[in-house]
Amino acid sequence: MKTNSKIAVVVYNCVQLLNILPGIEELIKLGYCVDFYGLLTDDKTGFQDLFSDVINQLRKKGYNVYTKARKIKYKILLEPYESNLIIDAQYKIRFRYSQITAKPDKVYIPYLYMKYDCILCSGPYSARLLNNYTNTEIVSDLKYINFKRKKHDKGKKVLLYLPTYGKECSIDLIAEELNKLRNDYYVIVKIHHGTKFLVDEAKRIDKVKVNVDEFYDLHKELKELLEIADVVLTDNSASVFDAIYNNIPVAIFTNDINQNKLGDFNTIQYELYKEGIIPYTQDINKIPDILKKSLSSKIIQKQNEWNEKNFYHSKDPIKDFVKVIEKYLNDDIDRQSYLLRRKLHDDFLYYKDYSEDLWTRLDIEYKKTAEQGVTINNLNSTINNLNTTINNLNSSISEKDEKISNLESEIEELERELSYYRDGKLYKLAKKVYQIKNGGE
Repeated sequence: MKTNSKIAVVVYNCVQLLNILPGIEELIKLGYCVDFYGLLTDDKTGFQDLFSDVINQLRKKGYNVYTKARKIKYKILLEPYESNLIIDAQYKIRFRYSQITAKPDKVYIPYLYMKYDCILCSGPYSARLLNNYTNTEIVSDLKYINFKRKKHDKGKKVLLYLPTYGKECSIDLIAEELNKLRNDYYVIVKIHHGTKFLVDEAKRIDKVKVNVDEFYDLHKELKELLEIADVVLTDNSASVFDAIYNNIPVAIFTNDINQNKLGDFNTIQYELYKEGIIPYTQDINKIPDILKKSLSSKIIQKQNEWNEKNFYHSKDPIKDFVKVIEKYLNDDIDRQSYLLRRKLHDDFLYYKDYSEDLWTRLDIEYKKTAEQGVTINNLNSTINNLNTTINNLNSSISEKDEKISNLESEIEELERELSYYRDGKLYKLAKKVYQIKNGGE
């Protein structure tokens, strides 16, 4: 047992497990120590049922599964995306569970890749995109090892319907149409793993189940269904790329093929539609047309060519996977780039935490101010009323000051006039006569 090179593997659902387990089992055979982790939460919407399902599946296979981080430092952490399960590891590697995402607005968010030293990619296309965030390694899809097309006895061409879940799901729009398509196709549906467990998705199961020939949930391997499928119909699900990866003709029906674009970055399926590689419609009556088009030799050739150019098909995917993991186990990496990436990650977390703390403190101050808001508003109203009164008084005082000034001017004028008369000869003579008349001199 190579105990000095411990590996932690986190999985949240059975689909993710299929993408990583063949490689992990090979690492275990080689003597590496591997710990599996699952997630326990207080979620009541169905996600915890999804998390618990894969934990149970692993335990049935005989593996111990931890749900709390152990107090040890691993050499490598492998996980499909970040969660609140904080595991200490020197190297952090993100493994995929789809060939290429169909929802860039939910997946190609920069901070989702900030902590990772490496991302496992399906081919040069996804590697080119994700190289903008961190280092990438190209490894062929482990869940399609020994994939081989098989003949079926369904009597018609097999149509495999692979919807996503949530607001992008097409089940509500297409359920009854699937029943009509059974006239020309043997219709099989495999629902998304989210639809299987999420409370809000339960009605969709019943809606689609009664309108198809065969119905499967996440416990049916997609590989087995693609091996017998003649054509795939999907919506904004990443299964569009699973079909292309395995050279199965695919068409898309959804309200908006570009609804998950990220800013000006369009969805990959939209770009392929614009290039004439994937038939698409939002008109339910045209579904037979796009299925027929996808089965044409022209479209099949275009999709197969795109597959060869943009996906990596290895003769030994497990060997390639082990080679990548051992490179990190042996520190056979560009250490300078690694250290700068750690610096970037740590600084990002610091500024993120600082900004969040700052906004928290500002929010508290704002709430304190808001609690005093009524008093402040009342005081402001009173001040405004007093200012109005003062202005009125000042205006009244100004008017009175003007009247006083006019009266003072009038008095001065009368005093000048009186002085004039007092200094006149007639006034002096009259005054003398008045004094004599009253006994004066």
